[in-house]
Amino acid sequence: MIDAGASELYCGVLDSKWLKKYGPVASLNRREWKDANLSSFKQLGEVVDIAHENKTTVAITLNAPYYVENQIPDLKKFIESAVSAGVDTFFVSDIGAICLIR
Repeated sequence: MIDAGASELYCGVLDSKWLKKYGPVASLNRREWKDANLSSFKQLGEVVDIAHENKTTVAITLNAPYYVENQIPDLKKFIESAVSAGVDTFFVSDIGAICLIR
Protein backbone atom coordinates (compact mmCIF):
# COMPACT_ATOMS: atom_id res chain seq x y z
CA MET A 1 0.00 0.00 0.00
CA ILE A 2 2.90 2.33 0.72
CA ASP A 3 4.41 1.55 -2.69
CA ALA A 4 1.05 2.46 -4.22
CA GLY A 5 1.20 5.90 -2.60
CA ALA A 6 -0.54 5.52 0.77
CA SER A 7 0.60 8.19 3.22
CA GLU A 8 -1.32 6.72 6.15
CA LEU A 9 -2.36 3.22 7.17
CA TYR A 10 -5.36 2.18 9.25
CA CYS A 11 -5.40 -1.12 11.08
CA GLY A 12 -6.83 -3.04 13.98
CA VAL A 13 -5.32 -5.48 16.43
CA LEU A 14 -7.20 -8.49 17.75
CA ASP A 15 -4.62 -9.97 20.10
CA SER A 16 -4.93 -13.35 21.79
CA LYS A 17 -5.55 -11.89 25.27
CA TRP A 18 -8.59 -9.87 24.15
CA LEU A 19 -9.83 -12.71 21.94
CA LYS A 20 -9.55 -15.29 24.72
CA LYS A 21 -11.31 -13.10 27.29
CA TYR A 22 -14.07 -11.54 25.15
CA GLY A 23 -14.25 -13.67 22.01
CA PRO A 24 -14.41 -12.40 18.43
CA VAL A 25 -17.90 -10.88 18.78
CA ALA A 26 -16.67 -8.23 21.22
CA SER A 27 -14.04 -6.92 18.81
CA LEU A 28 -12.39 -3.62 19.56
CA ASN A 29 -12.91 -2.36 16.03
CA ARG A 30 -15.99 -4.08 14.58
CA ARG A 31 -13.82 -6.39 12.50
CA GLU A 32 -14.62 -9.64 14.27
CA TRP A 33 -12.66 -12.02 12.11
CA LYS A 34 -8.97 -12.67 12.75
CA ASP A 35 -7.88 -12.18 9.14
CA ALA A 36 -9.06 -8.57 9.20
CA ASN A 37 -6.72 -7.65 12.06
CA LEU A 38 -3.12 -7.77 13.09
CA SER A 39 -2.71 -10.54 15.64
CA SER A 40 -0.28 -8.94 18.10
CA PHE A 41 1.32 -5.71 19.21
CA LYS A 42 4.66 -7.10 18.05
CA GLN A 43 3.19 -7.33 14.55
CA LEU A 44 1.80 -3.81 14.94
CA GLY A 45 5.27 -2.56 15.91
CA GLU A 46 6.71 -4.13 12.77
CA VAL A 47 4.06 -2.39 10.65
CA VAL A 48 4.77 0.92 12.39
CA ASP A 49 8.52 0.56 11.82
CA ILE A 50 8.06 -0.08 8.09
CA ALA A 51 5.53 2.73 7.79
CA HIS A 52 7.70 5.25 9.62
CA GLU A 53 10.75 4.29 7.54
CA ASN A 54 8.62 5.31 4.56
CA LYS A 55 7.25 8.51 6.12
CA THR A 56 3.81 6.95 6.51
CA THR A 57 1.61 7.22 9.61
CA VAL A 58 -0.31 4.41 11.30
CA ALA A 59 -3.72 4.72 12.94
CA ILE A 60 -5.39 2.11 15.14
CA THR A 61 -9.13 1.77 14.81
CA LEU A 62 -11.35 1.41 17.87
CA ASN A 63 -14.70 1.50 16.10
CA ALA A 64 -16.85 -0.44 18.55
CA PRO A 65 -19.89 1.71 19.38
CA TYR A 66 -19.25 1.22 23.09
CA TYR A 67 -17.17 -0.73 25.60
CA VAL A 68 -18.70 -2.18 28.74
CA GLU A 69 -17.34 -1.32 32.17
CA ASN A 70 -15.47 -4.59 32.72
CA GLN A 71 -13.59 -4.06 29.42
CA ILE A 72 -12.14 -0.67 30.41
CA PRO A 73 -9.01 -1.98 32.22
CA ASP A 74 -8.21 -4.18 29.21
CA LEU A 75 -8.97 -1.33 26.82
CA LYS A 76 -6.53 0.86 28.75
CA LYS A 77 -3.83 -1.84 28.43
CA PHE A 78 -4.65 -2.15 24.71
CA ILE A 79 -4.22 1.62 24.24
CA GLU A 80 -0.94 1.63 26.17
CA SER A 81 0.36 -1.28 24.08
CA ALA A 82 -0.60 0.49 20.85
CA VAL A 83 1.17 3.67 21.98
CA SER A 84 4.24 1.61 22.94
CA ALA A 85 4.19 0.05 19.46
CA GLY A 86 4.47 3.56 18.03
CA VAL A 87 1.05 4.25 16.50
CA ASP A 88 0.49 7.84 15.46
CA THR A 89 -3.22 8.18 16.12
CA PHE A 90 -6.47 6.43 16.97
CA PHE A 91 -9.82 6.38 15.17
CA VAL A 92 -12.41 6.01 17.92
CA SER A 93 -16.22 5.77 17.96
CA ASP A 94 -16.97 5.65 21.70
CA ILE A 95 -16.80 8.95 23.61
CA GLY A 96 -15.66 7.13 26.76
CA ALA A 97 -12.72 5.61 24.89
CA ILE A 98 -11.84 9.04 23.51
CA CYS A 99 -11.68 10.37 27.07
CA LEU A 100 -9.59 7.36 28.14
CA ILE A 101 -7.08 7.97 25.34
CA ARG A 102 -6.89 11.64 26.15
